[in-house]
Amino acid sequence: MSKHACRTILRDWSDFVKAASITLPWPPSAGKAIEGYMNPYILVQSRSHQDFGSATDEISTTAISEFKTSTWLEIKDTFVKLAESANDAANSVLITPQYDLVLDEQSPKDHKVLFIEHDYDCYNAKGQLVYETAEPAKMEAENLSKVDIWRKHRIPYDKIVETMFAWDAAGGWYEDDDKNEYLEEEFRGRKNKYGKGPSGEYHSYEVQTGD
Repeated sequence: MSKHACRTILRDWSDFVKAASITLPWPPSAGKAIEGYMNPYILVQSRSHQDFGSATDEISTTAISEFKTSTWLEIKDTFVKLAESANDAANSVLITPQYDLVLDEQSPKDHKVLFIEHDYDCYNAKGQLVYETAEPAKMEAENLSKVDIWRKHRIPYDKIVETMFAWDAAGGWYEDDDKNEYLEEEFRGRKNKYGKGPSGEYHSYEVQTGD
């Protein structure tokens, strides 16, 4: 898991970690624990962040982020790149590109964290919605197109672990009601298909009108 922050001070980070971490029956023999809690969050302040190896238990000073003036759409694009680079390297911590957490200026006031969710819809050649994986080879073979979906939710600190467990266990929300309860905004991209490039690697391309 990862965290982006606009301006995070010591108290705000401590409040988030204690409220949003995983309750343990005992302190783990390996890893970090804070007062009986396991903290899975990594504070990301920079687009060039490199340290994905351990959770951020505390910060020693006010953390000012490069993302301060960025929109959440710009943040999510950067996060996908960071997650992919982290998982390509030999890291012990898995960074999922399916969701991201953001602390903004409102978070310390209402004790809610932004949950930025990445989803997609697949369509067949007739434009009908189908429930398929977005595996490039399968999509090309069956002439499927894909629409990326980004949703912004604002979730209470003490509810975010349940949300992450649902994603890790089921690959998404347990119920549609859970998905919609805290939804603030949804962004849908354009239709894309996959094809092989000259080197044999799959790449996506935008579907033109009438395609």
